[in-house]
Amino acid sequence: MKKVTSKKKRVHLTPEQKKERARKQAEVRIRTNFKKKYKTIFKMASFCMINSENKHFTIGNKTAEVDGIFIFNNIIVICEETTSSADHIKDHIIRKKETATEILDNKEQFLSFLISEFPQETADLSNYEISELKFKFVYFSLNETNLAIEDKQRFSPWNIVEPNVLSYLYQCASGIKKSVKYEVFRFLGVTDSDFEMTSSTGQGTKDVKVSIIYPQKSTGRKDGVRLVSFMLSAETLIRNSYVLRKDNWEDSIGLYQRLIDLNKIKDIRNFLYQKGECFYNNIIVALPDGIRFTDNNGNPIALEDMGSFQNCTMHIPNKMNSICVIDGQHRIFAHYEGEESDPVETKIAKLRQQLHLLVTGLIFPNNMTQSERVKIQSEIFAEINSKSKPIPPDVLLHIEMLRQPLSDLSLARQILERLNNKHLFFNFFEFSPLKPAKLKVASIIKFALRYLVSLNPGEGKASLYTVWDNDKKMDIDKDDNIKEEYLNYCVEYLVQYFSAIRQVYLDQWNDPNSKILTVITFNSFVLTLRKDLATNGSQTRDYYLNHYSKHKFNFSSDEFLYTSSQYNKFSDEIIEKCF
Repeated sequence: MKKVTSKKKRVHLTPEQKKERARKQAEVRIRTNFKKKYKTIFKMASFCMINSENKHFTIGNKTAEVDGIFIFNNIIVICEETTSSADHIKDHIIRKKETATEILDNKEQFLSFLISEFPQETADLSNYEISELKFKFVYFSLNETNLAIEDKQRFSPWNIVEPNVLSYLYQCASGIKKSVKYEVFRFLGVTDSDFEMTSSTGQGTKDVKVSIIYPQKSTGRKDGVRLVSFMLSAETLIRNSYVLRKDNWEDSIGLYQRLIDLNKIKDIRNFLYQKGECFYNNIIVALPDGIRFTDNNGNPIALEDMGSFQNCTMHIPNKMNSICVIDGQHRIFAHYEGEESDPVETKIAKLRQQLHLLVTGLIFPNNMTQSERVKIQSEIFAEINSKSKPIPPDVLLHIEMLRQPLSDLSLARQILERLNNKHLFFNFFEFSPLKPAKLKVASIIKFALRYLVSLNPGEGKASLYTVWDNDKKMDIDKDDNIKEEYLNYCVEYLVQYFSAIRQVYLDQWNDPNSKILTVITFNSFVLTLRKDLATNGSQTRDYYLNHYSKHKFNFSSDEFLYTSSQYNKFSDEIIEKCF
């Protein structure tokens, strides 16, 4: 006899119950993301993680537990997290302060607990004496704590991390991956002297060959600040540099830099991978105290005695987070140490050591205060970034033409240059602000002409290259003469095409107030030609004259309503009414 099973009755939730369920699910997601952030930061910084949550241990005269422990060499970071509201945080952190005090007072007992409970994760700690271990305590809060600075100091040794600081560190980790460890060390207050393994983080002095020393009279500075130019490896700069980003954890008005731009880092890193070359524009930095100079015989040179340009050796203290980056953080940190899964890391790892970046360094007088130094640094940063302008689009197009002469952008620009010398379009196109003309070329090239002349227009689409009747055209990349033939073909084809349009609209063509010769109309005519090529192939001037005569558009300022980038829309209307 077949067993009859009863179906589980579906529970229908009320609107209020559904709302409550959604609230709880959202709460879980927020807490999960909160945990993920601080764990990712330490993971990227190459710390080994111990999941100590709910692992109770006896310390001193009490039983305690902590949410997470992270280890890097002899640095032990003890983490606590809270999702409580500000009203309940004080009670929680008071209890955790007692735990931290007991751990510091009973380090051997705590270390025994770690080694016995987590032998694999703590294996390297046996290399250190108890006195060599450095304990750091970090308290992460999901919500704003609303604690005053005095309160936070009272809860020392816990370093209380507000949500915005967590987000800052997480963005740094997301942007520069494993190289974030130096920012994490700075946040934790870890210096070179805290490490006992000098092989991995050795101190000392790094000799850097200085190409130029700028005498004070050559820079115009009256404050005693001196400038030097030199080359330094990207690896050394990443380790020894820091950036005064205004959104970090420091409670100071002397923070002026922007957050790391993840897209900018990515773009520069791709450039490094593809080109394998360093950048030629200067990194601007503030050098630490302790800079010294020697001549070719090793004799010391006093900076104030250098009255003329001369070659020498500059000795920079090799210390983590000692060189303040004023301008160029993305160019430095694009060389970051990536994860094992990063497909470009193998090549970038070599470039980090191989590529030396050009650096201009500021050397401050020893008696200059920190606030005076930061003021000068921020002024330089503002001067560079407020006065710099984006590279004009036409300059970029010109560079593209030189770099890749057969790219669609390059071909389009070369064709426009030749059209500009034809009677039909004589001096119509503006290639230089020093020589104003009716039509600017950047939008014409970028949004229309490039597609018409492309060597690879795409499946199902046409260009003048696809309809060009030349049995040698496949060798265009090997023979400059063939390229010249193609450029001339495109120019003559466009002259015939636009001369037909000019004949139909002769009055408006010669009317300076007409909109027939604007970027919007020019691009629309070009796109119309491209669409018709895909359907009807190469045609004569009479063919275009016949079709454009079928419908007369009004290009007067009052009647012509197409604006801005509506090239395709107007082109479609031309196709519909004329073709």
